[in-house]
Amino acid sequence: FDGSNAASWQQAYYVNDTFWTPGSVAPVFLCVGGEGPPLDGSAVVSSVHCNDAVEMLEETGALMFALEHRYYGCWNASACPVKNLSSPGALRFHSSRQALGDIAAFVKFAHSTYGLTQKNYWVTWGGSYPGMLAGWARLKFPHLIYAAVSSSAPVRAEVDMRG
Repeated sequence: FDGSNAASWQQAYYVNDTFWTPGSVAPVFLCVGGEGPPLDGSAVVSSVHCNDAVEMLEETGALMFALEHRYYGCWNASACPVKNLSSPGALRFHSSRQALGDIAAFVKFAHSTYGLTQKNYWVTWGGSYPGMLAGWARLKFPHLIYAAVSSSAPVRAEVDMRG
């Protein structure tokens, strides 16, 4: 983080509100983006990213979001936080810490934008690196994230992790 940097950009997200009733106490599912294929609208309908969550939407009446990772999204220039990923310092905010901050900021944004309350429990979902982020978001922000579903996520983080 850089508290002196007030720059912002439009982080991409997708929503499925098919079974959600505004004002209800239904849960909110958040599919966390990461190093896999870029997220698109299918992530909240039927995809390899968070399909278990999608399959639970009708039963739970949940509202579902999929949030692009700030660097792995970049499906077009406006979706990236920097103009040129090769420029010096372009990747200084490419960290799990920053990605967790993005998740927290998105949850706060969605609360106000969609009229959610503290009774709408958030559940993060992800696999691999996004699974790590989903679990860490629950640990770091228990006041925002009620539960996490983390599939195939490494549980022991190391500097310069190698597969």
